[in-house]
Amino acid sequence: MLSEESVEEQVKLVESADYNYPDIEITKQTDPKGYTVDHNRIQLGLGEEDFHKGIEAMKNWKMFDLGWVRQLRRKDKVPIEAGVIAAVSSSQLFLHTLCLSRIIYTVDDVIEMNSQKVKRFGFAYGTLPTHVEAGEERFLIEWNQETNEVWYDVLAFSKPYHFLTKLVYFYARMCQKRFGRDTKAVMRKTVQGS
Repeated sequence: MLSEESVEEQVKLVESADYNYPDIEITKQTDPKGYTVDHNRIQLGLGEEDFHKGIEAMKNWKMFDLGWVRQLRRKDKVPIEAGVIAAVSSSQLFLHTLCLSRIIYTVDDVIEMNSQKVKRFGFAYGTLPTHVEAGEERFLIEWNQETNEVWYDVLAFSKPYHFLTKLVYFYARMCQKRFGRDTKAVMRKTVQGS
């Protein structure tokens, strides 16, 4: 387990680094070329209260409280703001990774979707040079104000970056699929309180 000091040292090393992929804000597109796409979505509940619970969960990085995946930086150091760096660790079998990503943009708006108003909150972050993958991931909490449904939506575009990831890409894909399942479950549990 990395100490808080060593995590912060790693963050300092990449603070001014460029992203490790050229397609910044690719999560604003729907069909990027050259990336593997993962889209995970689950209904968290109904109404404004559940929408705000979802936002609080996201602000506290609950979507990474999976046991085998965690956000390592103190919560006060990772507000949902452009430019902030998240340090996510993954531990499975004999593999332990520290993946650093920078928040590219935030979302706090109301949009028209299928002629219905949807209020959204979230962010997208992009991978930095120390990350094992290259790409972007967007996390949203959505409240459809017509149906009253509250959704958690995760959209990721990625490709292997580190040579070891390229060698064991089938395993990396298994981990990405597992993350999709587990993050949906923890967010639903957090919002529903059970």
